[in-house]
Amino acid sequence: MALTLCCLLVSCGGSGGGDDDGGGAGVDGGDGTDGGDGTDGGDGTDGGDGGDTPPSLSIDGGPNQSTDEHKIDLTVTASDDGGDPTVTWAVNDGETNTSVVDIDAAGPAATIYFPINGTYHVVVSATDDGGQTAELPLTITVDDLDSFTISGSVEDDEVSPESQVDVQLIWSRTSETILTEPVGGSHDAAFSFGSLIGPEAEFQIKVPGSN
Repeated sequence: MALTLCCLLVSCGGSGGGDDDGGGAGVDGGDGTDGGDGTDGGDGTDGGDGGDTPPSLSIDGGPNQSTDEHKIDLTVTASDDGGDPTVTWAVNDGETNTSVVDIDAAGPAATIYFPINGTYHVVVSATDDGGQTAELPLTITVDDLDSFTISGSVEDDEVSPESQVDVQLIWSRTSETILTEPVGGSHDAAFSFGSLIGPEAEFQIKVPGSN
């Protein structure tokens, strides 16, 4: 079976001292507030486990961000008592309906590129030298008015293929398939991918078995 692919691009707009009467068991004794189990002891508030806290992490505008372009520039503020923490950016896969983005990050600053209008979820993490980590989830709404549609059809000898074929939309920034649409079989021969944003040359249609 030799499939033929046809495409069309449509643009859209302490406690005190000892008890006065106290003996060996008074407040200055071995079990008192200055003793081995007191507030200055190994398990007390000044002990070794109480000093390390996670970094602080924030962003201007809060966790809900928006853009009317196919990208957004973001900068977070990360600080820690022990020095500058390490900042990383990632897609929050557990909370996203559009999971493919391209993140170009250098420490607290990042430019994030999007292929489709929609809502995206990104998480920023800051880790200090002691291994303590803080996370800042971000929700980014993308509404680029300069969106466009790529549509077309797949034919086998000028008719719809007898067997289903999955048309793939590939985004060259990540080389990933971001959308698929079935044609042929119980489906018609036409496909359409809409709300695409960014340079048109970054998108490619792939049909297994086509020429």
